[in-house]
Amino acid sequence: MSSFDACYHSPFSRSNVRQGTHCSLLLQFLLDELFQAIAAFSHRAPVEALFVLEKSPFYSLLWSSPTGHINKLSEHAQLLDASFPHDRDTTSIFSHALENTRNLLINYIEHRNKVSDFEVELASYLKQMFSLLEPLMYSCKHDENFIYFLLRHKKQIALLSHPQYLALFLEKSFPQGLDHLCEIMCDHFHARGFASTIPEVKQAISELKDG
Repeated sequence: MSSFDACYHSPFSRSNVRQGTHCSLLLQFLLDELFQAIAAFSHRAPVEALFVLEKSPFYSLLWSSPTGHINKLSEHAQLLDASFPHDRDTTSIFSHALENTRNLLINYIEHRNKVSDFEVELASYLKQMFSLLEPLMYSCKHDENFIYFLLRHKKQIALLSHPQYLALFLEKSFPQGLDHLCEIMCDHFHARGFASTIPEVKQAISELKDG
């Protein structure tokens, strides 16, 4: 997959992520495709919802061409090393796991009835990719938009890990507690002129505390 493809499908480029902007937003875009992938998988959607074979270098340039969540995720992932230059070990390991996932999907599409334990393996790979992104998630913990994004995807996160994962992640990220996190987020959103978001933040954190 070329860097041109990545720039075409992603709203980001290597130049702007190298300048230190859009890092947490890039991670949100990537995670969103992973969340949609696990949701599609859990609802037993056709495999093409997750991945579509790219028949030529120009296949993805056709507006009418369908593409899967893992295809889109792959393009965002090409920018991770530039976006998180101090986490090269993490981005390298993640890229390897992503390649394994793509190979599993390609093998299944090409040999439908000859791949044993496909669903078990795919679920394992999706969960592994989420787990490997955790260091990058910690890097973005001070971005209230990123934390709000995680709160809004609590169900998908539970599918990729376990029901208590998000609460534990936030408690580790903010040792002063979830109430303190709520106060910080509300202050930041209010200062930025997004007071209408505050009730949603409070509700989401309250639900997280209640389990």
